[in-house]
Amino acid sequence: MGIEYAHIYSDQQFSRQHERGIAELLKLSAGPGIKKIVLVDDYSPDPSSQCLDIRDFLRNLSRRNAAPDVAVFESELVPYCEAVLELIANKKLKKGLSDYYGSRLKYPCSLFVAAWYLLRLGFFGTPRFECITGSSEHLYTDKIVTILPDSYMVPEARALEIIESTGGSTLLENIEHVFFAHQEENYSDFDDFDAHEYVERNYGCKIRSEDRQIIEFVTSVLSDMGIAPDSLQRVADVGVGPNLYPAMLISSLISNGGRLELIDIGAKNLDYLEQVLNRTDAEQLRTWKIYEDHIRELGLPAGLKKLSIVSSTTMGSIYELEPNRYDAVLSFFVADSITDMLSEFVEATDSLMNSLQPDGLFVVAHMVGSHGYSAGHRTFFPAVNLTLEKIEEIYTRYGSFRIRMATCGSGEAVREGYDGMVVIVGKKFA
Repeated sequence: MGIEYAHIYSDQQFSRQHERGIAELLKLSAGPGIKKIVLVDDYSPDPSSQCLDIRDFLRNLSRRNAAPDVAVFESELVPYCEAVLELIANKKLKKGLSDYYGSRLKYPCSLFVAAWYLLRLGFFGTPRFECITGSSEHLYTDKIVTILPDSYMVPEARALEIIESTGGSTLLENIEHVFFAHQEENYSDFDDFDAHEYVERNYGCKIRSEDRQIIEFVTSVLSDMGIAPDSLQRVADVGVGPNLYPAMLISSLISNGGRLELIDIGAKNLDYLEQVLNRTDAEQLRTWKIYEDHIRELGLPAGLKKLSIVSSTTMGSIYELEPNRYDAVLSFFVADSITDMLSEFVEATDSLMNSLQPDGLFVVAHMVGSHGYSAGHRTFFPAVNLTLEKIEEIYTRYGSFRIRMATCGSGEAVREGYDGMVVIVGKKFA
């Protein structure tokens, strides 16, 4: 068995992330016949930014009883990427990878991972190329276990899709992953928030149990409240990010002459929303069509078409909203996911609720027990570690509401330390 761990880029240094990967390795690496493998990505980073001292990195691993048997530079895999690309039978998949190379003159991470796994499982015979340490002949194995931060889940899933399309599908059962919660030494800038990666990981495969519970709860409460269709004139989804299902939930309540302002501080998130609403991204439209269908099954005439008519995107901050502007506000996973300080969470929530007119509708959701999250595999963003009791205490000052804790199934938590999602539907005090 070959266990890969401590993946590093040549513009990085040894960090907390690598410590966590080593901890997972030490749980697995006892026993005969195990080869410890490290892959160093010297291909993706800009050459001018490369600062890794590879000898120092290997010494750090050795001091932690995690010296690799084989370490390889990713650039050695380029010929295998070319070979894998030629073997892909799925024309759409092949075109997407070719277009990626055509626009960037580099192969995507998913193609490298696919080539790397096929190579190590013997698909190309005995591998022969220069290694940082050890010999390429020792890379061959009948089983692969890869230890990575959970921010790599999307490219890893795409790599398996590539392998399945190359004639190596029978090898997939020999590939396993151990994902741990991604962390960095410092928080990322929100300009680096990767909307496509975030959507694919959190919304792209299926409707999660928590989101399904939220959608069903909000639909039920809105029905009980008796808010007439087409009755809302001015609505905001504040900190919308790339998540469209809250806006779809409220869309049927907005009049044809009304407006839904999709507000976010991130330019990439706004670009993503415009691509979906303008129907220029077919793949993302398919993702949100699943949510549209589910909301319609529950009796709300929600839809992306109505959303594209009544909504507009606006760059803005939750901290800088105009008071008494909106008939209704939405805000899902925002005030709790832009800071790790409770005082700043309260400040953001105050601003949100102050933007709402008296007797206005609010629909909000927060993570419970979160310690941070990623949106792109080299990012890490803050979160406030909230409890259900603290959320209830804070919202009691704003109005009357109903509240629900949505929980996940076993092994399906979206973040480390995460206990669930709280959704609140209410009316502001008149």
